Amino acid sequence: MPLFRCDPCGSYFESVRALQNHGKTSPRHVIDYGRRCLQCGSVYSSPASLIQHYVESPLHYYCSQCNEHFDRDSDYVSHKLYRHNGSNAVRDAPNNVNSNVSPDATWYCTECNLVFQSREDLYTHWKSFTHAAQQYTCPGNDCSKTFGTPSAVIQHLESGACASGMTRQGVNRMAIAADRGAVITDRARIAADNERLSIPEPVATTAWFNGSSYECIICHRTCRTLVGLNRHLRSPAHSEKIFKCPRQWSGCGKAFNTLSGLVQHVESGVCGVRKF
Repeated sequence: MPLFRCDPCGSYFESVRALQNHGKTSPRHVIDYGRRCLQCGSVYSSPASLIQHYVESPLHYYCSQCNEHFDRDSDYVSHKLYRHNGSNAVRDAPNNVNSNVSPDATWYCTECNLVFQSREDLYTHWKSFTHAAQQYTCPGNDCSKTFGTPSAVIQHLESGACASGMTRQGVNRMAIAADRGAVITDRARIAADNERLSIPEPVATTAWFNGSSYECIICHRTCRTLVGLNRHLRSPAHSEKIFKCPRQWSGCGKAFNTLSGLVQHVESGVCGVRKF
């Protein structure tokens, strides 16, 4: 269970609600309660300025309509979905988001660094076992995040959000080095992907606007925004499908452009492949 620290006095609490109650009742904080953010320690000129801070800061999950704080982003968005019909439920996804859907999608899970096409897809994700027992710990240096599945751990590493600095390219290199018998990797496609990586990654500009949307010059996919198109360019969309479901282990031979995609396929059990 996460602990929430009162910055002014150093006390720890099991929830933001308990922290806020501490601020209301503690003689230490009663003077500036309503103007001080206990989590950040900052003092504002008025209660309205403090509320604006709660609303705008990525460190707080605060519903201004109900004046209610939440411990986690998923709790906050679930509240907005069902109490307020989803209004302003999700902040914009960052550029390094790990997405297998439209680059314009903005329903974002901060815990997994994943973006979804609709709020229903996001809520289904939260109810899945990915958010159940968080039993797999990230092996990255300086990172102690836990996840519900091996594929979720790999997605986290591929996204570039891990404190260790691991990236999708780093994950690929490690997987290729470990797979000496080419059981789950395709050597020919690896060579083709290495050739692609030798060319500098393009960056979309306003010149890529075709009159109605921003168009990828590689695959001609269109995005509503320039940010969305650059997110698409940084994604595995143009990568070779260097991973394969192993036929040697009763797999189907399906190809994937990320290791997490292959592992997710194995976890699903759709083709009967033996789990490795």
